[in-house]
Amino acid sequence: MTQNAVGISINAPSTYEVVNTKQPCFLGILSGADSNVTGDGTIFTMGSGNAYTEIVDQNADFNTNGTFTCPITGVCFFCGTHSFGGILAAHTKVEIKVVTSNLTYICTRYEADQMKNSDGEENLSFTATADMDAADTATFTLTVSNGTLVVDTTTDSFVSGALLV
Repeated sequence: MTQNAVGISINAPSTYEVVNTKQPCFLGILSGADSNVTGDGTIFTMGSGNAYTEIVDQNADFNTNGTFTCPITGVCFFCGTHSFGGILAAHTKVEIKVVTSNLTYICTRYEADQMKNSDGEENLSFTATADMDAADTATFTLTVSNGTLVVDTTTDSFVSGALLV
């Protein structure tokens, strides 16, 4: 194991894999469904109702309210799936965004009538690669528009991310 001047440890075993136990990486699964969170254009931040359950939070940079705080300047990769139900005929737009301190990434935008299944439920996945400065944050939002506030999140929702470089 080697340690540099700022205290970062990297384990490079004889098989040449590099293991950095301080490299930010997280995975959170929504702990419960949230009812009537969007549908009328309300921007709902995932994790702000029912918290995420942390499956992985290497370096403790992810808060269960759905906020990732980047510890150093770098490039981060985010992905996940927002699962929701209650889409009605009046709903016309669905947007999933990764909102960072530097930029908002519109990851998914659908006309609702193109994505509804027979029971009005849907799973939409997203990815984003974001440049972030030290202490910048990232959150994950769901917005359904042009109807009423009847759209619910489900526990099939998850978010994950990692500092790449």
